Amino acid sequence: MKKTNIVFTILLHIALLSSFLEADNSKHMKKYYVNYKTLNISDELAKSIAFGLTSTTGTTNTLNLNGRFRTFFSFLGINDKTFKILFDSKVYLTKTDNIKNNEEYRVDLDFEQSFDEDWLGYGTLSWFKNTFKNYDAVFYNNIGIGNKILRGEMYSLTLKFGLGYNKEIYSNTQANKIYLSLNQYIEYNYKFTSENHFYTKIALIENIKNFSNDYEMLSILGFDFMLSENFSFSIEQEIYFDALRPEGDETVDTRSVAKIGYRF
Repeated sequence: MKKTNIVFTILLHIALLSSFLEADNSKHMKKYYVNYKTLNISDELAKSIAFGLTSTTGTTNTLNLNGRFRTFFSFLGINDKTFKILFDSKVYLTKTDNIKNNEEYRVDLDFEQSFDEDWLGYGTLSWFKNTFKNYDAVFYNNIGIGNKILRGEMYSLTLKFGLGYNKEIYSNTQANKIYLSLNQYIEYNYKFTSENHFYTKIALIENIKNFSNDYEMLSILGFDFMLSENFSFSIEQEIYFDALRPEGDETVDTRSVAKIGYRF
């Protein structure tokens, strides 16, 4: 699939995002810090676990069991501005005729330092594994800056730009790869109520030495609803495209995720 086609697909997510930017923001709600992965924000340590089902299409057509654990906390950092840390781990498991297929594991450690109302710095340490796709281990180390170009009591739109040092270790005979990347992100969060959220993130990661042929694009769009004080239900769609996969094909992977979460 060509780059223009996947861009068009992701633009459908942007169209939905833009409709929320016109929403009425006259309600006076408590100000909040936003991150597409941390929908339950507090000044104290917050934890959540979630389990559910994932329908995956693209490289393989499977029905996955998924599990997720997150923990988040914040404190005062540089110039008494908020510093946030998020630990996020996910696993997808599938068995077909008692044979494990398309297993995936991912761990992210994210940092964010606010400089003022609009500007922030961020860093990410990530590990990823999916041997079905010939990724024995992938390490992403990113750092950059961000700006909240739109923000209100109910919504926030943030642009991020940075550099990454990445290493890909393959489970096939292909030589391992180390490269520098240019990373660009758009993140949008909207609160329907104090407990119910819409969120989306669009990411473009490009190999600095091979912009036109070696890049990854990711689009995440989801809704999160509180069922009670501690239990939540969320639905999410993820579209992922890697133009230079180790197995050589160009396939868009689409995940539709539904899960029940518990926050404590």
